[in-house]
Amino acid sequence: MTLTPSFDPTESAPEIYIYDYDGTIAYTYTTSKTQSSPVQNFRLTDLQFTIQANGSYGHATLMLEDNAGVLLDTSARKKCLIKREYDIQIYLGKNNAGRARWFYGKVKSSVIIRPGTASQRIQLNCVGWGEVLKAKITTIKRNQAKTSNGIDLDATDTSTKVYELIDDMFSDTDHLFDNNIAPISTFTHTTGAEGICTECTDISLANINELGNTYAGFISRVVGTANADWHINADRRIVVRDPINHDSGFLITNNLAGIDAQNWDSGKIMYIKDSPIAWDDSSYDTMYSWIHAYGHFAPSLGVKEESTPDAADNVDDEYVSVPFTPLVDNVFKVAFRMTKTGTPATNATMEIRGDDGTGKPNNNDIRRTIVITKEILQALGTTTPAPWFEVPVSPKLEVTPGEVLHIVFVKYGTASHTYNVNYQAGGSHYHVSSDGITWNTSTGKLNFRVYDAKRLHTSVENTNLSKILTEQREKLLPIRADLEEQTVRQALLIAGETLGRERRVYEDVIATMPEDRVPLSSYIRLQDLQTGLDIKATIVSYSVEMHAGDAETNIGATSIKLTLDDIHAI
Repeated sequence: MTLTPSFDPTESAPEIYIYDYDGTIAYTYTTSKTQSSPVQNFRLTDLQFTIQANGSYGHATLMLEDNAGVLLDTSARKKCLIKREYDIQIYLGKNNAGRARWFYGKVKSSVIIRPGTASQRIQLNCVGWGEVLKAKITTIKRNQAKTSNGIDLDATDTSTKVYELIDDMFSDTDHLFDNNIAPISTFTHTTGAEGICTECTDISLANINELGNTYAGFISRVVGTANADWHINADRRIVVRDPINHDSGFLITNNLAGIDAQNWDSGKIMYIKDSPIAWDDSSYDTMYSWIHAYGHFAPSLGVKEESTPDAADNVDDEYVSVPFTPLVDNVFKVAFRMTKTGTPATNATMEIRGDDGTGKPNNNDIRRTIVITKEILQALGTTTPAPWFEVPVSPKLEVTPGEVLHIVFVKYGTASHTYNVNYQAGGSHYHVSSDGITWNTSTGKLNFRVYDAKRLHTSVENTNLSKILTEQREKLLPIRADLEEQTVRQALLIAGETLGRERRVYEDVIATMPEDRVPLSSYIRLQDLQTGLDIKATIVSYSVEMHAGDAETNIGATSIKLTLDDIHAI
């Protein structure tokens, strides 16, 4: 039976490059299959790697023969010279022109194995580059702008779009947990079909308030709300997209004589090997007609002063305070109009204080201290009136309705580099202080908004599924307490699309090794001649392994093992 024209059935040979902390190649392994002058700084006997998505970064295991002990240092501890956190790149190719990088990661551990007196092996355990995102912390805060009423969302504001939030992880510095630590610079984060798909992530999250999360955890959370997948590919590019709508271009088939196989791209076809193929249609954790969320909040605008400002009071030489009297039992967030002078160089703070009994802030009753990062201050404009700027109070502050409280802007910066709070001259009053203890009254209507929040129970129904099922199936989703109703409802609607369907899983589909690199977060065409199966399924993960024979030149991969899934309507 004739294979696809130009299809190469031979094995894919590995190339391995290990880099030291300075980014210099320290160890190389190549073979004559892809290089005319191969270099082998070690003897490779076994290689296995797995590629995964959605917070599973993939891993690789290398087994090296080191009978002479050349890969150990000369100390009494005999540590492996291939050190932890060295970079590793693994290429595969059936020839030099077709070689491609399949794995980019970090060496995480080295295991010295002494099976006998005359033999020694070293096992290198590696993790995909996405693991770097697990070791970086963000405190990102974003709020979608509001219309003039302070409640309704401004649809023209794209700052809380999922694709924008992900890009902010790598482009902005205002969210860093510690500004003394350099931001990540080793990732490519562009929008488009091969990067962050804007169409797949074109939803806004009304409010984001991360008190401290890993980059990976945050990306997983926001991508999940868009019902998309994400991973870091072998080029260290962040890929975010809806796999159902992204074609990998690959075909897996055992119908060698079929029209598809005979006309397919020879680099993107895989033939099912002589092994079982099975699929499982399941309602485990799917087919829910109702999705519920509990614990989030609906913000309400309570006390406010919204008169159009015509002046700004800087805080370089004095504390500035505005009194307010809450109408309900909590403060969820506050908002102000602020501008900057020069370039603020450090973080600023504001406080919510109790009253001293005379209508002024009490220095001994500080209810909450809130940090405003220097990056946020630097992003402020310079024109009054400024746009409203929201500051989350997380966790929400429990208060007594009717008690007098004060929002205090702590003295900050210099006359050349500071920030200012907007107010309207005349009428009303606020307070200023040189030391934060003794206060004087200033005339003016300082702009502010104080929001309270009520805990909600939000539900969405899959009406089509409700008509089919006699017994309604319900699922309660864990929801962060700081999320607002608009964000939660949108997330539930998207989740309901997946959780209201049936899931099919194809495990351990073993096929011939393709020439081209297989992409994750995309769908693949799968055909089975015996059953007539012909479907599109999402690539969840795949693994490749190879073992050296008696002759080391024989090492190479002849097969690939894939896990696929398919979320489909009932």
